[in-house]
Amino acid sequence: MYIGVDLGGTNIKLGLLSDQFTALWLGSVPTESLTNSEVVMTNLINGLRRLMTENNVTPADISAIGVGVPGQMDIKRGISIFFTKFCQLGQRASRPAAHPRIWPASLY
Repeated sequence: MYIGVDLGGTNIKLGLLSDQFTALWLGSVPTESLTNSEVVMTNLINGLRRLMTENNVTPADISAIGVGVPGQMDIKRGISIFFTKFCQLGQRASRPAAHPRIWPASLY
């Protein structure tokens, strides 16, 4: 299975996909982009936990996670260097892969 994440300015959309890329579950959580990056990351993590709980999925069941973020990415350092709608969060925010204790799957 796979997970898709779309980090938007209003909502974080999440999807669970089968190995054949069929949507098995779709959901969203508020982004709260006008607060701070810790709140946004907490909302993202809570959304992933909800997806796992509601679908009886463990991290071991997930082959990869695709994350879409606004702005430019520094792929080598694994950070977003500019959020077009997240200026209040500063110029840099780390990707969820910076928190491997939360989700060990590969991020793309």
